Amino acid sequence: MKKLNKVMSVLLTLAIVASMFVVGAPASAYNAQSEPVEQAWYTIDLPATYTYVVSGNRDDFPNLEDDSVEFHRIIKMIYNLDESAIYAIAEIMDKNNPDTLTVGIFKSTNSGRTWKRLKTGFEDLIDASYQEFGCADIVASTVQSSDIFFTDGSAIYATRDGGASWVLIRSLYVDFPEDDSPIKTIDYIYNNGAEVIYVGTGWDVYILELINGRGRWDKTQVFENHGADPAETGTQVLLVKADATSYASKQGVLAVVLIDGKAILTKRYNQTQWNQYGSKDTIIATVSELETAGTFTPEVDGASIWLPEDYATAGIAYVSLHVPTGAINPLFEVTSGAGNQGGTATAEFIHVSKHYAITNVTGIGDSNNYTIVFGGAEVESPSTIGYSTSTVLHTEDNGAYYQPATIDPIGIDWAYVLLLSDYANQGNALAGTAGEDVCGVSLSTDYCDTFIQISMIGEPLGRILDVAGDIYVLTPGILWRNINGYWERVK
Repeated sequence: MKKLNKVMSVLLTLAIVASMFVVGAPASAYNAQSEPVEQAWYTIDLPATYTYVVSGNRDDFPNLEDDSVEFHRIIKMIYNLDESAIYAIAEIMDKNNPDTLTVGIFKSTNSGRTWKRLKTGFEDLIDASYQEFGCADIVASTVQSSDIFFTDGSAIYATRDGGASWVLIRSLYVDFPEDDSPIKTIDYIYNNGAEVIYVGTGWDVYILELINGRGRWDKTQVFENHGADPAETGTQVLLVKADATSYASKQGVLAVVLIDGKAILTKRYNQTQWNQYGSKDTIIATVSELETAGTFTPEVDGASIWLPEDYATAGIAYVSLHVPTGAINPLFEVTSGAGNQGGTATAEFIHVSKHYAITNVTGIGDSNNYTIVFGGAEVESPSTIGYSTSTVLHTEDNGAYYQPATIDPIGIDWAYVLLLSDYANQGNALAGTAGEDVCGVSLSTDYCDTFIQISMIGEPLGRILDVAGDIYVLTPGILWRNINGYWERVK
């Protein structure tokens, strides 16, 4: 309440002061007893320019390149290979067609401060119905900084020039037309002269090896190796991840899959079967273990994984399951043997006190000395479906305590965290959230303790204020200010 009163006080003061100014008017006041002095007009770069992208009702700004976009969710953010650019995929709505959600691709070259939408040229081919399943993923090349791969659930697109142009990768459904489920997850790795692309659907984990741009999709039989028939049993690949710590020698790939109500981390090495020899499965959790109330049946619709630097030798991974309404600590430390070597397969709940719908888990360091950060939303009651507050938690003491942000990123139900390249030394990180009219990208400069919203704002623009030369923008209940040429939300 004190914070709200403070904000309202600031807004009232600004409104009073602003009434004495005219935005864009000459600097000198008009003297009614003399001829007006001729002054030059100047341009103010609002937080609605096409490189910044603010959604909402912007009919008053018809000159904007992308004025029809309204953001609903920042799905994922990634670095390219040399960390010179950040790419993001976002669930957006065209206000000219408000009944349809689609996915847009955006690029930032200044650590998330400003963004530009990338047009693939295939926007008309996107199957919007797949977005109901949360099907969109993006991954960077491991050998070329200009190469990015993106799926909207129905096709795979690639750019070789940093997003200026895009091509379609060979369709999975040409080689396997019987698979009628959308692509849920994608990963990429380069190995021995071939670009290797993995995707996961409700039917299988598929692999495409491109040599000189040519190749065909192959099945890996992840569900067949587990005795499950996707045509008859509830199956889904939630995540596929090439094991970059030892791929050159072992061609390892990990997957988090759902089979008959069980979330399983399974591995495949040296192109053998899944769940074989030393690569035994780890059952992460079952629906009954995630269940926390008699009326609550959890629905796991996504997963993320962080592999510490020494995964090839230690065999310890951190896996999160995304349960939209929250569950009992859906973050796990998974020990399943180093690489394709045997070992005790265990999945241990990481207790972080409250209920969270975790979006993703990431970190830095090895299994003995690490920092883990996860984004998501705090859920007050896991038995009640409703909006929840976006938040970020982190541990700097090898998991002894998970500290929630003291100032959360603005948003609801979702927070995808990207640790910036200088996180270890400077503590900079981004969080992309969800929620109509509240989603956006927030910045932390203090190791995920406090966040301030800076870009991809989901707020409709309101009044523009020029207060003694300082420019402010009002959106419903929110005040924005321009700091060194960039916009930030006033705390």
